[in-house]
Amino acid sequence: MRQEAEEWFGYFQKCKNFYQDQFGLYNKLFREITELSGVEGRIGHHEIKENSANYFQKYREAYHNFAQALREIERLCGQGKETEALQLCADAEDVLHEILFKENIRLINHFQKQDTLTELHGINQRHNKEKEESNIEYTYPEFPSIFKEGYEGKKIISQIVRVPAVYRLKEFLEVINSVSQKLEQGCQQLLGKEGGVLWYRGQRDSNFNLLPGIMRKNNLGRKDFNYLSQYQRYLFEEFKYRADGAPEVMDRSYYSISDYLGLMQHYQVSTNLMDWSEDAFTGLYFALEQLITKEKDTADADAAIYVFSPYLYNDARRYMIEMAAKSTPCTEPVYKASVKTAEGMDGLIPNIAASYNNKVYDMFLMGNLDYESDNCYGYSRELALDGKEEMAYLPLAVHTSRLNPRIRSQSGIFVAYNLYVEPSSIIDAYSYMDLENVQEYYFEKCEREDKEQFLYKVIIEKKAAKEIAECLVRMGISKERIYPELSNIGQRIR
Repeated sequence: MRQEAEEWFGYFQKCKNFYQDQFGLYNKLFREITELSGVEGRIGHHEIKENSANYFQKYREAYHNFAQALREIERLCGQGKETEALQLCADAEDVLHEILFKENIRLINHFQKQDTLTELHGINQRHNKEKEESNIEYTYPEFPSIFKEGYEGKKIISQIVRVPAVYRLKEFLEVINSVSQKLEQGCQQLLGKEGGVLWYRGQRDSNFNLLPGIMRKNNLGRKDFNYLSQYQRYLFEEFKYRADGAPEVMDRSYYSISDYLGLMQHYQVSTNLMDWSEDAFTGLYFALEQLITKEKDTADADAAIYVFSPYLYNDARRYMIEMAAKSTPCTEPVYKASVKTAEGMDGLIPNIAASYNNKVYDMFLMGNLDYESDNCYGYSRELALDGKEEMAYLPLAVHTSRLNPRIRSQSGIFVAYNLYVEPSSIIDAYSYMDLENVQEYYFEKCEREDKEQFLYKVIIEKKAAKEIAECLVRMGISKERIYPELSNIGQRIR
């Protein structure tokens, strides 16, 4: 009997040692999980330190209950009820393992997939800011879909700043303020402009290209025309026929071609103009519009706000076109005319509504029949930015009139895309002219020493989008503020 009791005691001792070792292993794994982001001292952070007892409460309860089961097993063994003792031991092990498994998952979700990452994300933000302020240069990878392989120019170390995703409206405002200051400083250093005006654009999906509607891959109507300019003229003629006399276009005596294009763009007709705003909250509205108007309850993807310096961009555009023109012998009329649009553009923004600019910037308006032939243009080769004739067709930041209440309400402004950009043979035929790709090319391939970043992209994490949208609604950002027509005011009252 003594020998049998000693064997049972040895068995219990092994169980104790086994589960004690298992607890130590879980504890170590838990600590490693919370350190995955690479932030030193995270375990010592006050939020974890103060609540550590709560985090491990379930573990203590589970092991306490298992110890109670072991005592009961010992009692049953003393009464000669070995069968019941073995069954109780097996059940107690199953319960312990199930509780530990669930608790591990709960803790992992809490620290790795928490919707807001409030405290832990704050540490990351400070850590990233310290790295950013250290000005450590780093190189971004090549993008074969954007740049030609075999480029023999000097390799430039990229200094493009990537902005971390935001999870709160407060963070968004802080990031917007930070990047705005950097763009303003760039304008001052490169162009001598104090507090240069900034433009904003919101997109509900951060993966969408920065391209105007007429150039997007889902616009199949353009395939029926040899040139984009022909397609735009077709859309313009029908729009003007149907819009003249409408309440929004009562007095059209002052309307130029660019004013009509602006109207088309703001009333869902595809053009070569890409909407921007001088108001950051207008950009934020369009990024979260479906949540603000209750069209959707949750976001489908991460949204994005772009912050853009038109002065720095037009200056960078001038440099890239001039450098390409020096090494590219091309005599086509549209090429030569496009190159001229960069002359003297040291950060200036032309007003394409001015009548004397109609001829100079015709490739951004309705085109010119002298530039066109009867043959289909493009789609014959895969294109990329490589410092040759394609650089002459870079988009241009422009001013135009704000004769329409909707455009005025949105502080609307445009980036105009050249109607004679050659379409590539790939499905997304104009993606190589995306402004993000243009900036990548500028920093990776151009040897200019005084480059300044002209575009920042701020990601709004989709799980945080609804909360930010609700904050905007409470602040009075609504559909009728963006679309001031009476019909939208009526919708709100109903």
